[in-house]
This record gives sequence, C-alpha cells and structure tokens, in this order.
Amino acid sequence: MAVAGFDVNEADANGMTPLEVACFYGSIAVLQLLLEAPGIDVNLAGEDGQTPLLAVCSEGNPTVAEVLLNSRGIDTNKADKDGTTPLLGACSMGHLEVVKLLLDKPETDVNRADDEGGTPLLEACLGGHFDIVRLLLGAPGIDVDGADMDGVSPLISSCTWGDVDLVRALLEVPGIEVNKVDKEGQSPLSLACEHGHIAVVRLLCNFPGIDMQGVDSSGRTPLTAACRDNRMEVVNVLVEAAGIDVNYVGEGEEDGWTPLHWASIKGRDTIVKVLLGAKGVDIGLKDKDGRAPLDWAKLLGHSRVAALLMEHGRS
Repeated sequence: MAVAGFDVNEADANGMTPLEVACFYGSIAVLQLLLEAPGIDVNLAGEDGQTPLLAVCSEGNPTVAEVLLNSRGIDTNKADKDGTTPLLGACSMGHLEVVKLLLDKPETDVNRADDEGGTPLLEACLGGHFDIVRLLLGAPGIDVDGADMDGVSPLISSCTWGDVDLVRALLEVPGIEVNKVDKEGQSPLSLACEHGHIAVVRLLCNFPGIDMQGVDSSGRTPLTAACRDNRMEVVNVLVEAAGIDVNYVGEGEEDGWTPLHWASIKGRDTIVKVLLGAKGVDIGLKDKDGRAPLDWAKLLGHSRVAALLMEHGRS
C-alpha cells in the first residue's frame, strides 16, 4: 500500500487520520490494509489525546478492537490527556466484550488510574457494571482497594449507591479493606447507614473485622449518623450487631452527643424507643454542656421522647 509522497498517518481537515476514520466506520478491510502499511503508527493520538484503540474501546466495538489489539506495536495502556486508558474507557462505558479482549492481553495494566485516581474497577462499580466487576476481580494483580483522589474505593462507591450485589462480590475478595475510609473519614458502613441502604448494612455488620464504632471527620459513628438522619431500619440492625457500643461518643464529636442524645435532640421517638431497648444503654450520660438526653428532650419540647426517657428511668 506504499504510495510515493503519501503519509499514512496524516490527519484530514477534521483532525482524523486514515486509521481513525477506518476505526470510526468499522471498515475492517480498510483497517487491515492500513495496519500493513509501512510507517503506520497504530498508537498515534488525535488532538484530544485519544488513540484509535482508546476511541474504539470507549465506543464498544469489539470487532475493531480485536483487530487493533492483534496489530504490531499496539500499546494497550496508552492514555488520553485525562489519563483514560482503553481498559478504563471500556469499563466506564460498560463494554463487557471489549474488556474481555483487553484482559486477554498480559500487558494490559488492570490498575492504571486516570488523572483523578479512578481505576477501571472503580469506574465499573460507579457504573453498576456487575459483569465487568466480576471479570476484573478475577484478573491477576487487581487492586480491590484502589481509591481516587477523594478516597473513594470500589467498596465505598458501591456502599454509597447501595448496590448490594457489587458489595457482596467485593467482600468475597480476600484481604479487602472493609474499614478503609474516604477523605471525609467515612467508611463503607457509615456511608451505607447514612444513605439508608439496609441490605448493605446487614452485609457489612456480619463481615469479620468490621469496625462498628469507626468515626468520620466530625466524630460521628454509623449509629449516630443513622439516629441523626432518622434511619429507623438501620438503627434496628446496628443495635443488634456484635461489637456495637450504643453509648459510644466518637473522638472529634464536638458536642459529646451519644446516639441517644442525637435521637432525643431530633425528636425521634421511635428511634429513642429502639435505643432504650438496646443492651447497656445509659440514659444518664451527659454531653459537654452537662446535659443528658432527657434534658434536651424537655428543653426542645419533645414530649413523647421525654416521656419515654422518664419511663425508662423509673423502670
């Protein structure tokens, strides 16, 4: 296909090379001819930094992707200006067949992150692409705990969105850091509790090594967060969990409020009732201002809460 004076890598008026055009239109015969041409640069990036392989993987064309992946000199990890690799692009967009092709290449870096720290596994979790997540979890060397610049890991993301199937799959990975926190100090459990994802909360509470008292940057535990946000079902699960201390005040909790303080201050009478039935609850604990939950309930006019606390105190 060599023609005197013809540059096989020269871009057209739209900035696209012949190889990019062939990939865009899925012209396999033309693509194969171009790949045999002397001087062809299969990894040449366009103005946006995308290589033909990255563009094809992001668009989800496995037929074209397979041809490119079998070409001489192909770089399966070359990223665009944002650090997006072909694997990351395919995982983000949910293109399972393309992901399979990329993982078949030993040189593909399964953990290569973009400029914001997003890994292929994290992007697949964010997109809810369960089949791709399962595929990645079986890849040699996969980092299940790799987090982005905000400290969001695959498990943290899945717990935040309440995807119980993804959470279950991630928890099956030996050595996963179930208590790893994001930049706000929030753990997978605290985020699941905050958002009211009861099925995820149950899974985590039964996981070996889970930290029931882990605090965020404000000193809030999962139980205090659930009481604050009126997550009744979550509170019911937490107070029955092994290792829970219903009176615990996290370091950094500026007011010194227990879960019962929170529920009483917010006027959550149904949650107060659950807490009063929990093993070891202490209704007399005082905060940094010297007030017990009953003091707050009276002060704020939460009569039903006050009645429950007084009845418990008499019993």
